Amino acid sequence: MLLELMGEGPLYTRVYGTLRQHILEGRFPPGERLPGTRSIAEALGVSRTVVLQAYAQLEGEGYTTTRVGSGTYVVDVPPVHEAGRLDASAPSLSDDMDKPPEVPLSRLATRMPSMLADDLPDELSGSGSGVIDLTDTAASYDVRGLKAWRQILVRAMDSLPPDPPGPAGARPLCEAMLEYLHHERGVVANIEDVIIVNSAQQARNLIARVLADEQAVVGVEEPCNPGVRSAFAATGAHVLACKVDADGLDIGMHASTLSEARVLHVAPTCHLPSGAAMPAARREALLAWAYARPTWIVEEDVDCDYRHGVRTMPALVSLDRHERVIYYLSGFVRTVYPALQMSCVVVPPALREKFLAIKELSDRDDMALRQHAWAHYLAEGEYLRGLRRLSQQLARKHQIFMDALYRHFGTSIEVQGLAVSGQLLAHLKRLDATWMTVLREEAMRVGLLLQSAADWFFDKPAHVTLLLHYAAVPETLLDAAVERLALAWRRALADVAQVARRRA
Repeated sequence: MLLELMGEGPLYTRVYGTLRQHILEGRFPPGERLPGTRSIAEALGVSRTVVLQAYAQLEGEGYTTTRVGSGTYVVDVPPVHEAGRLDASAPSLSDDMDKPPEVPLSRLATRMPSMLADDLPDELSGSGSGVIDLTDTAASYDVRGLKAWRQILVRAMDSLPPDPPGPAGARPLCEAMLEYLHHERGVVANIEDVIIVNSAQQARNLIARVLADEQAVVGVEEPCNPGVRSAFAATGAHVLACKVDADGLDIGMHASTLSEARVLHVAPTCHLPSGAAMPAARREALLAWAYARPTWIVEEDVDCDYRHGVRTMPALVSLDRHERVIYYLSGFVRTVYPALQMSCVVVPPALREKFLAIKELSDRDDMALRQHAWAHYLAEGEYLRGLRRLSQQLARKHQIFMDALYRHFGTSIEVQGLAVSGQLLAHLKRLDATWMTVLREEAMRVGLLLQSAADWFFDKPAHVTLLLHYAAVPETLLDAAVERLALAWRRALADVAQVARRRA
């Protein structure tokens, strides 16, 4: 990166002036993410603290904005000279006269970019040698179960029927799924009400397209998987956040807010990432509330591979007396291998044809081999046997990881999701949320990848909040991962203190 310090005076004002001039000249155009503070410091030959001060002044004067967990971005500022005149290099109206008009897109397409969450910055996205990745959402998988899956897959190839499965999915798989859900979740439904989908996200998208449209009011839990909000927001719906507590969502607390709601999305058996489970009284109150108004309840059921130390609970749909609950599984087949994706939706009979019609628009006859193989895998009991083995592995990792967090952080960290296997929600309340990028950079310096949990919240926390995914980390590296996290956190706190002293 070719940069030269401009002007005279204190270093941070010279760095500020250099970056400001590059923004005004278009070298850093609107919407572009500025390089990391460490990269700028190396290019200009100054300390990183000086660059942090310059970044703070740029943001204070409106030239940049910080996206929590992603970085610092240039805002849409017109190119001006310091005297305030328009830059002569800026395009005039006449320059655009011969350009053809822009072709409009659908409202769905124009909504999409603002809903896609920023992931790791580019320079942090690679997990090189020696880097421990606490952002890897892949669940642990059962090696013995994967071997059984391969054998069943070969058998399914030999017996694959010639007819495609159709939009509802292969009949044997629908039957096996319904049998599994009946014994493990208490679900009672007709086989025609089961629809096989490619993933939990396709289930969310399908449900949103059937139930919501522009201006429809949809309630979701807070915090919530960003994919849930995105699916409903893509339809143009007005999405409202409803905070959960230790017992999940309390409909009595949100009834007035949701008075016009057409849809309410909940995860009553195991809320992610908090791990809260909704007790019987709250479930009954939720159903009574739904029956008194024209509202659908969408139930996300997080499968057993995510649960730790919590008894399997019956699904909310098993209590539904008036067919108001649409049910779908999340995190189902990943226990065999993380790259595999599949889920199912159980719909009320009144909605069956609508769901099938909408699904057929996006896909049908999908992955016949995989569906028939899964039917055998479920029916032969391999799935449940693999879950039992996997739960033992995750229980050990959970205990090791929790012990390490308390040993290295003590009371300086607040952890949620103790009933959720494979991931934890961690609050670092001494570190302001705007310092997430700095924490990420410090973590990368010590060989650790981190993920912000800010995208899971409507009301973004004022402090740094992390989603720590440990399921895919080897047991022997769990303590090292937490040790590196604690070191990065202490360095970030030191950076904060240095900036505060210089400003003072």
